Amino acid sequence: MPCIRVTITEPPFIPDDVRCNVSVVENNRLTLPCPADGTPTPRISWLKDGYPLSGHEVGVRVLPDGSLQLDHVQAGDAGQYTCVAENVAGNTTKDFHLRVFRKYHSLPWAQICVQHWTKTKVTRPRPRPQRARSRPIFCLRPVLFYDRRSQTTSLISS
Repeated sequence: MPCIRVTITEPPFIPDDVRCNVSVVENNRLTLPCPADGTPTPRISWLKDGYPLSGHEVGVRVLPDGSLQLDHVQAGDAGQYTCVAENVAGNTTKDFHLRVFRKYHSLPWAQICVQHWTKTKVTRPRPRPQRARSRPIFCLRPVLFYDRRSQTTSLISS
């Protein structure tokens, strides 16, 4: 009696819950995940702005799990990264849009303290002459970041 061999394959799948809009501050490390699943295990490759990445570029590595790691991210690293997962049953892609912020200016002398908080807005009440000021709920140090691509400045607290 002849033996019949059955091979079950499943095309690659990347979950939708993977964040696709990513922002990072210059000179930080960034890892873009590509949690593809399929049978057989998909091969992972990456594109940047439509061009293949080998993973051997300076500061760029494809990790064993398929994630893309960028060391010391620079403004030139901004753009669209595409994870390509493929096996004999098919292929799928996931796009990541990377924005790189430059740490523009730290304001060490500035401090924003919040003393009163409501659901709709954060306010700082005026001090009453005869009452001592209440302690702040929390304080933040503002930092400015500059996005070279869109030429915008953002105030982010640290």
